[in-house]
Amino acid sequence: MKISKIPLKDYISNIREDKTIYLGLQSNVSIKGLDEEYLKKEYSLRKNFKFEISIYLGKIIFEKRNIIFQAFNVNENCFQEIKDFYFKNNPDKIINNIEVKKYFLKLYNDNIDFLTSYINEINQFRGIKIYDIQNTNLNKLALISTLDKMVKENNYEIIDFNDDLFYSYFIWSLRQFIIAYDIGLYQDKNNLFFNLAAYKMYDNHSFYTEADNNLNFNLIDLFFSNISPLEYAVGYLQKEEMIYNGALKHSPGTLQKTLNTTTQFHNKFYFKLKERPFEYAQYFKQK
Repeated sequence: MKISKIPLKDYISNIREDKTIYLGLQSNVSIKGLDEEYLKKEYSLRKNFKFEISIYLGKIIFEKRNIIFQAFNVNENCFQEIKDFYFKNNPDKIINNIEVKKYFLKLYNDNIDFLTSYINEINQFRGIKIYDIQNTNLNKLALISTLDKMVKENNYEIIDFNDDLFYSYFIWSLRQFIIAYDIGLYQDKNNLFFNLAAYKMYDNHSFYTEADNNLNFNLIDLFFSNISPLEYAVGYLQKEEMIYNGALKHSPGTLQKTLNTTTQFHNKFYFKLKERPFEYAQYFKQK
């Protein structure tokens, strides 16, 4: 079967020297009156495409030997000219401005605090903690138990800033927060707290006409929904790995496996890369 290549120029924002990472979060809030079924049909979206309102958290930049998290500055203007919102679990009730602010400010503050703490820890250790488990015969329960023990005993190594895969581990550790590079640029440039579809200047469908020839995405993605770092965060199209034979020079390591160590005492998540099959690092979900 012949596989046609998508021209690499179409991924110009993804094969880039700029390693800035943009962060955002989906919420449990949606837009009142949004014609979701029409949009799914019109834009051939997956049935599970989510239309929840999302918020922009800020960006992570690399400056000399430090990683800097620049949080988005939330102020009163962020809540002007937004549409009517409702919680997904209560579609008949429009939430008022006070409820909107309270909910989104808590979501913002909880996660900003976590991200700030995480970046500070990385700068302190000059890298990311990883747990090296060479025993390949462990079943899942034994692997979880071993990981738990290593974490409690602080039995870790550090993937430091100079390691070729540091950026890869960093990207995947924040996989639940990362939004498309181009979308992040758009949010940052236009000082938008919410995704574009949240604002009254666009009706149910017209925000799709906002597309700019310089942007590299379909504006449906401005919901920040179903976005994966595989496709957007640093532009690594894992499914295209064999097609491009390494031409995507700024790709992260290949995600091989994730592991949820949920117990009655805690809920932690780990991953490993194909390039380092024995090393587990933690990834994080929103607070």
